[in-house]
Amino acid sequence: RATHPMMRLPTLPLVGYGLARPSRLNTALTLRIVMRDKANITQDLQHLTNTYSAQAGSHLAFYRALRSGVGLFGVIGRDSFARIARQMACPTLVVWGRHDRVFPSAQSEAALEMLPDGTRVLIDQCGHYPHWEQPDAFCDAVETHLAPSLPAEVSA
Repeated sequence: RATHPMMRLPTLPLVGYGLARPSRLNTALTLRIVMRDKANITQDLQHLTNTYSAQAGSHLAFYRALRSGVGLFGVIGRDSFARIARQMACPTLVVWGRHDRVFPSAQSEAALEMLPDGTRVLIDQCGHYPHWEQPDAFCDAVETHLAPSLPAEVSA
């Protein structure tokens, strides 16, 4: 059930909707939580995050996504996730930052146990955004996972 306390606050009724509202301050605070190495919080990432959060509907989408998996006391909905995960008929890749403070890496073990054909890759020196903090390791994990299913001419 563990998750960062700052991810729990926006799940509070009434107050939470406002706390989840995008702003430059919220973006800066969120990036400080999700990144292991603060040097990865670049101007480009801040601009990109602010641009996407300013899109119509993004606030509601974030709020609903957060509320579907996190409650005031931590992770919720584990039973429905487990039910869906156990039905996965294809190989599934779980990529996780070893130093994720939003959802601790131990949760990736629990996810893996629910998947019939799952593979887990823990990326060192990485928080909640492995694709940003360790893009080469992230791409290697994805390419390795996809390689057996790609046609020979594509994977070469």
